[in-house]
Amino acid sequence: MRIGTAEGQFELSRELRRLLNSRIVQSSAKASVEDQKDYILEGPFAFDANRDVRFSQNDNGLFRHSLILFTQQWVGIRQACGAFPGHKLAIDSHNKFTLEQVEEILALLHQHHIKSVFVHGMAPSTSKLLRVVKRAMPELRIFGVWHGTMAGWSYSEELALFREFLSLAQTRIFEKIGFLRTGMHHLSEYAFPKTLVNLVPKTDIERATLPFFTKPLKCIFPSWNNQWKNMFTNVVGAQSSPYVDEILAYSQSDIDIFSKLKHVPFIDHSAHMHRLSLIDLCLNVSVNDCQPMTELEGLSVGTPSLRGDLDLDFVTLHEYERLFTVSKYLNADAIRSKISDLAALDGQYIFDIVVEYRQLLYKRSFERYSEFIN
Repeated sequence: MRIGTAEGQFELSRELRRLLNSRIVQSSAKASVEDQKDYILEGPFAFDANRDVRFSQNDNGLFRHSLILFTQQWVGIRQACGAFPGHKLAIDSHNKFTLEQVEEILALLHQHHIKSVFVHGMAPSTSKLLRVVKRAMPELRIFGVWHGTMAGWSYSEELALFREFLSLAQTRIFEKIGFLRTGMHHLSEYAFPKTLVNLVPKTDIERATLPFFTKPLKCIFPSWNNQWKNMFTNVVGAQSSPYVDEILAYSQSDIDIFSKLKHVPFIDHSAHMHRLSLIDLCLNVSVNDCQPMTELEGLSVGTPSLRGDLDLDFVTLHEYERLFTVSKYLNADAIRSKISDLAALDGQYIFDIVVEYRQLLYKRSFERYSEFIN
């Protein structure tokens, strides 16, 4: 099979076999597979899977003829990508792509007139696939978007993947790379200096009541239970508040000492979004976070989130940040106090702030991506 421009045509099978024999970054991806249960492997790749397009925002033209590429295993990144317009390609992070699979992907790119690819995150299978695709379609613009914080590089697997990410920029597979945390751009001359902004998912789910409309409050800790997600500081802070009567959590753990904590099963992403619409407040005061998808999902249905100081550079000093940021993220009393302050506010006021912040994120996201690619 010969694919590409007149100048760039080549024998794909020969090129692919050469690349398949090259060294690839290995990763155990422990954090994604062990901690995030909401994934079912859908084969080597899934194109425009329902879960990846049903919450996509409308395009203003910026993502026309674009493909968003990500892995099936990294659930948080996958859900973030699902909010963006454009076609979606979810790949198995450890798949060793065959000639037939690559040809099928290239055929999809041609069929849908894809001109730009936005690669979110990295995996062992990503690099080789991109090198083959770029070789077959040299006119294709490929952009890399790194999710996560620099603290994550304490894991050798993640640091190795980041090195490969930089290598793709250095070898010009990536035209440009961007980050979701401030200051990471210093590591590459091809990096966008401003923070890219995740989109809030689009949904038509309607609330039965406004958040904080009735007291006491119903809260949810929607993340998995590990050290950096800081579950039990959140739970102790909410448990001790007289304004909270129920705390839902997907994570199973010994909850006997928390009378207000209730385990609920995670059914699927759609059910999760509906559950968020019935909640007053998400608890997400984490130790180490990027642009938490749990908060963006809550915002999409009008539910605010307590959060740590995310130090974002695109919505500083907004009233939402002042109301819901807990700077002392390891202090349960700080969380308790913040809940008390919020409980004193009118539900309509809180909802209006949530809607305004949601609209601002939408605007900032398209502005930043427009700067990024142009």
